[in-house]
Amino acid sequence: MKLNYRPSSAVNRLLLGIFILVLGWFALVKPLQTFQIRGVEYLGAPNAGQGLAAPRNTGPVSVKEIKDSPVLGSLDISFEFSTQEPTFSYGNLFQTGDSLNAIRMELQPPSNLVLILGDGKIFPLSSAIQFGKYHGVHLEYERNHFFKVFVDGTEALNISNKELLAGKFDISNIVVGTGMAGQRTLLGSVRNFNLDEEYSITSLIPIISRCILALIFTGLLYFFILKDNITVAGVINYFRGLADQKPIATIAALSAFQLILMLALPPYRNVVITYLFLFFIGINLYLTLTPAFLKERFFYLVFIPFNGFIVLSIFGSYFIGSSIAINYLLPTLLGITSLGYLINYKFNNSKFILLTTEIKTDLSISLIFFTLIATPLILCLIYPVLFSGYPTSPYRIGPDLAAYANGAQYFLDGGTWGKANLRAGEFAGLSASELNRYDDATMSWPIMYFFRWGLFAFQAIITTITFSSHTYETAFISMTLPYLFLCGLVLFWLKSRIGLGIVAALLGGFAFALNPNMINFWYEGFYGNTFSLCFFILILFVFVNLRSMESLNARGLIQLILFFAIVFAAALLSYIEGIVFILLPFLAFVFIIDFLMNRSVKWTPYLVILGGACIGLLIVLPFDFIVQWANFALMQLIQAGGNGYTQPHWAFPHEILGFSSIYLEAMPDLAGRSLPRSTIMLIVGLVFSFFVLYLLCLNFKRKNKEENSLYIASIIFVAVLACLAYYKNPDNNYLYMKIYIFFLPILFVAFWSSLIFFYDRHIANLCSKNLFYFFLAIPIVINGMVYIFQYSKESTLVENYKIALHNEIKQINFDNVIMYPYSIHSNRVTYFAILQTPWMIPGYWNADNWGDKPYYKNFVNHKVYLFIEKEPSHSYAPQNGKVVFQNQCCLIIDSGKTVRDGIDNNGASIDFDIYTHSIRDAIVKGEY
Repeated sequence: MKLNYRPSSAVNRLLLGIFILVLGWFALVKPLQTFQIRGVEYLGAPNAGQGLAAPRNTGPVSVKEIKDSPVLGSLDISFEFSTQEPTFSYGNLFQTGDSLNAIRMELQPPSNLVLILGDGKIFPLSSAIQFGKYHGVHLEYERNHFFKVFVDGTEALNISNKELLAGKFDISNIVVGTGMAGQRTLLGSVRNFNLDEEYSITSLIPIISRCILALIFTGLLYFFILKDNITVAGVINYFRGLADQKPIATIAALSAFQLILMLALPPYRNVVITYLFLFFIGINLYLTLTPAFLKERFFYLVFIPFNGFIVLSIFGSYFIGSSIAINYLLPTLLGITSLGYLINYKFNNSKFILLTTEIKTDLSISLIFFTLIATPLILCLIYPVLFSGYPTSPYRIGPDLAAYANGAQYFLDGGTWGKANLRAGEFAGLSASELNRYDDATMSWPIMYFFRWGLFAFQAIITTITFSSHTYETAFISMTLPYLFLCGLVLFWLKSRIGLGIVAALLGGFAFALNPNMINFWYEGFYGNTFSLCFFILILFVFVNLRSMESLNARGLIQLILFFAIVFAAALLSYIEGIVFILLPFLAFVFIIDFLMNRSVKWTPYLVILGGACIGLLIVLPFDFIVQWANFALMQLIQAGGNGYTQPHWAFPHEILGFSSIYLEAMPDLAGRSLPRSTIMLIVGLVFSFFVLYLLCLNFKRKNKEENSLYIASIIFVAVLACLAYYKNPDNNYLYMKIYIFFLPILFVAFWSSLIFFYDRHIANLCSKNLFYFFLAIPIVINGMVYIFQYSKESTLVENYKIALHNEIKQINFDNVIMYPYSIHSNRVTYFAILQTPWMIPGYWNADNWGDKPYYKNFVNHKVYLFIEKEPSHSYAPQNGKVVFQNQCCLIIDSGKTVRDGIDNNGASIDFDIYTHSIRDAIVKGEY
């Protein structure tokens, strides 16, 4: 009997989905391999009494041979060597391959040590190699990041050439004691040869998988773009058709894929865990206070966790302000949330059941949307740490990452606001500039002046729920969800207020998310701004919707006032400067524009938002928060002017919108410098800028659009403040950058909506609207991805040994101790959040910096501990001083001195040698 079975279209779609998921897994496969060797010994000395021509005692030692084509990821080699060849006749210490592209280290006459890289590039390392004496060598390389060589503990080479850092090195045959394909053997010895290597084998599977995926997604995208009349219902129905017939199979397959991603990529796992936690604690507030116009179907995926974000910020701030240990915040949130569920189930049963039913019904299609839309975006945004190998955070220019991590870690370690304020006397009488210099000199920015309570609580909770050992492990990825909430608001604004179709709105959302200005704001450590910007835009979005409402009943009015109140409270407790210096003045400016445009004002929105702001202020009044912040903020504003480091260019409108990036030439060594523009680029920038302004003018011709005054006010506000910033200091555009980033969501929405009228007038006969928006989104997305990849290459990850160090020294009592950085070869600022003791930074401890307020006055009786990052060329066996702590990477020694011992008789300077002379000779001799 012949079976005539034809699979249904739903089954075919399901199989296609599974096929895509499998391909996605293979595309993500990064065939990394590691290799480690310890204690290799090579002896190539002549036998006693036989002269130099005698045969070697041992032959060259083969360490590793790879037959495939490996791509070097990182390399760490350390060893000691001596030569028995008085003429230094080209003996090779090691090689990594037989070709010209190998890495070799060679001795050359008269007494030189050189490194030879691909195709004969020679880099001198030392000209003082001594016959018969052992010298230490340490080579560190990480692809696209750094290539350093240390000889006898001193940095001898630091390569910055991008082509060499790209790492096209031959590592197919690593041998100790010879080089040049065995032609140049060392007459001498190599001992303690240690090697750590990470490499990947070129594989066609990921490449082919990516190509197939690209073709599939291009076809799907083209399919949707061609449907110019596509609607939200159409997209939902299409994907529902994939899931309705096999909902369990769809949920199982997508859940399995998400689990695989979470297991393979810990940074992604931490983002998902945080999202689910915020979703769990956000449902109660979503049900009770969230306005109805924010409850469109499927957008609860954004606004429920957003509500959880607000709840966490307020409760966490109350814990900090009340000096309650932050460790109690998680059980408190879980308990209050569970109690809220019971209350909602009892007294708000119909809405509670309706929401839970909707979530259950939409689970399969929600998973589809999350996997196809949110997951790729998240993976792109967290790319700098996605394949780091251990949980960490990157930094490139500013020290803000360390400052914010220090704040969150302080509370996780048991610190409280009350304890932080005990240091108030230490900073009494310091001006803003003196306080900044004091911070640089002691690496101890006062927590009492860091009014970012919501952010600290948020980062502390993420560290806790992801079982991380230190805030550094989650600090970078903690900004992912606040950033996505902001992008979700832009998407919702484009769809619900502007009326764009789902495809055009999604393209706008992706373009905004990958705007290089927004990404730079997050990546370069502006965490306070990134964290709170979604609060400000939510306030403005609700304000715009309120302006379009014809009437409100008393219950709706109260609900909106209370909703405004909690959002204002969260914003005040997270980034109060944005409320006081930007949002409130801007709303006053909108009021003026409103009156000038319409000759009348609709008072209800302004009164509601004012009432909400007043209640929000009352929420934060139980603490002495506002008074303390006002004193500090006014001091900073008046004395320091609010300036930070200069951005590469004064951005034109098209650069603000992301069509061009001002950060393409911004290398780390150019940080804080304004780069010149060529005349051609200046002209091109002006032309594009006038075109953008023309599009915006088209948008403002619309009648009866309540948000026009908001858009016009934002453009004028940014322009006026740009002129003021330029007038104040034409060489520093930091303030201008902060202002246009704050208003970028509104500017982007205004621009994206203006394209509707440009399309109708000029493009409608040429292509579909979705295709038009697709072509406009492409350059912005490309600029964003270029920035992400560029940042990934140029940034540095907080080292794993530093993160581990925090737990290792946790039990040591560092009270009444000041740390002296005797030897640190990495970025010392990252220790800010590891060793939360004051530091004595020699370059800043002098009268030129402290003026008439010597830094030592607060630490006269503090014991001085010496901090040493170990070098491979030394054997650390202390002979003097007391070892407080020691591991493979670091050494902390009690110098036996107090700060008082180093102060000269007239108190004008400090002799740092007093603290170090007892161990200096030992370190030079290699005893330490």
